Amino acid sequence: MKKKYELTVIYKEAEEERKAGVEFIEGILAKHEAKILNRNELGVKKFAYEIQKCQRGFYVFYFIEADGSVISKITHELNLSHLLLRYLFVEKDDPTPGQIEKRQTRERKMRDFLALKARSSAPAAPSVPDKDKEAEMQEAQQESNGSDSIDE
Repeated sequence: MKKKYELTVIYKEAEEERKAGVEFIEGILAKHEAKILNRNELGVKKFAYEIQKCQRGFYVFYFIEADGSVISKITHELNLSHLLLRYLFVEKDDPTPGQIEKRQTRERKMRDFLALKARSSAPAAPSVPDKDKEAEMQEAQQESNGSDSIDE
């Protein structure tokens, strides 16, 4: 049964070594009948630590479709190669209904949080004076001023 995988490969930065590595990987995938659905080149990135005396590497993501049984064979051949600095296979499953619901709940909570944060940080809207309330307050004030006077 064919499954979808993501293969992340880090090649050496040098152009000729990278081209040889790309040909090597694509040759192995074709040999084992793994279909390349998409290839995404991220370019040169600096490492957090040295890998085989290299400080930078060229990242490429392959999205492939292959039988689960051939992944171990491909992995074995990639381990023997000197053209790659690192690689990683990740199986990409279709999300289950529970995973979809969990993601939607997380997204809804994040939207609610951001909306609340935006409301609390927004400047207060200038209040529009209510003419009727102002008139009532003035009348009440005049009445209270008049009743405070002492009649002799």
